Amino acid sequence: SGIKQNYLAYAYPSGKWGTIGVNLTFLDYGDMDWRNDSGNRLGIFSRSDYSIYASYGVRLVDSLSLGLSLGATSIGMNSAADSSATATMTPIDNSAAGMGFDLGLLYTIASRASFGLYLENIGGVSVSGNEIARQKVRTGAAVLVLDKPNTGLVVAMDVDERQGKLDTLYSGVEWSIFGPSTFY
Repeated sequence: SGIKQNYLAYAYPSGKWGTIGVNLTFLDYGDMDWRNDSGNRLGIFSRSDYSIYASYGVRLVDSLSLGLSLGATSIGMNSAADSSATATMTPIDNSAAGMGFDLGLLYTIASRASFGLYLENIGGVSVSGNEIARQKVRTGAAVLVLDKPNTGLVVAMDVDERQGKLDTLYSGVEWSIFGPSTFY
């Protein structure tokens, strides 16, 4: 128990040359029960992930933008037996690290509709022949259905693809009640 996540990101828009950014992520899953196939408690284990990514995005033409990210991820796991365990286990102390590459495209139509394609972990991320992050493809669309002064409504839908099949469908609505100039 006790999941903790920390995230820090910075982006710098450099005008016509695009935007550069960096982000750091830490995710601690806390202590979890380690059980065998029969459900017997072997002990506890913990896992934590660290990632750092550098990104760049640029508008290629008036309605098409491109984004690229290169990052490194480290995953650490360790375990320990405890007095309440009902079976024995072999303690582990493993870690793995890998590099990932992401690519995104965004196509906008008349500032009212946009279509996006996102390729995550292109080629997958493997360490010593073990895959630690799978390649994922996400595609989506968003439509601005209400555009009035100080009020806007956007409807969006995304679909994830993993291992050749549609995996997850996301949909959402964003309602803004303040215009950007309200807080200046």
